[in-house]
Amino acid sequence: MANALDTTFTKGDAIAIDMPMTVSAVIIYLAIVLAGFVVVSIADSFAAKEIATRLRVSNAKGIFTQVTFRCHRSQCVHCFSALNIFFFVPPLTTVTAAEGKE
Repeated sequence: MANALDTTFTKGDAIAIDMPMTVSAVIIYLAIVLAGFVVVSIADSFAAKEIATRLRVSNAKGIFTQVTFRCHRSQCVHCFSALNIFFFVPPLTTVTAAEGKE
């Protein structure tokens, strides 16, 4: 995990975790620290606006999240969890024709 992060991010980049406290979350947390990045912990109970604020303030370059789908039965084959990883790219800048000319 730490090696994969190392190929995507630059040392010192902030990477957020918005997951319940699970074994996967701890492994991701430790991998971020081991690779030399800054961990931005976000409570999984936060609303979208609160999450967006923390991502903006921390200037996070990526976020790990987990989505769990459950139905009404406790042992259902249709229930599952999915780990999501999102990487943020800097905003694209546009060059107008006038700026491109010398």
